[in-house]
Amino acid sequence: MKDVKGRLIVQVCMGSSCFSRGNQNNLAFLEAFLKEHQLMEKVHLVGTLCEERCTTGPNLTVDGQRYERVERNAILDILQHHLKEKGLCS
Repeated sequence: MKDVKGRLIVQVCMGSSCFSRGNQNNLAFLEAFLKEHQLMEKVHLVGTLCEERCTTGPNLTVDGQRYERVERNAILDILQHHLKEKGLCS
């Protein structure tokens, strides 16, 4: 695994349930957003195998904090909150 020290870690569950409930779109959105805003060096984005929380999906974990039923419109708020908290943006 590449060095993630100091970076925000965003984990997207890619288990079949979360994938079909929207995480395939959430992952694509996250990748595009991070590239567009030059945040790839500040955020370590990774897909995970099933997290066994299928009924609450799609699931997303940011620096250890779990989010359930994540919809695309909430992703920006979640990212901004964590980036500010970690001091990676103003």
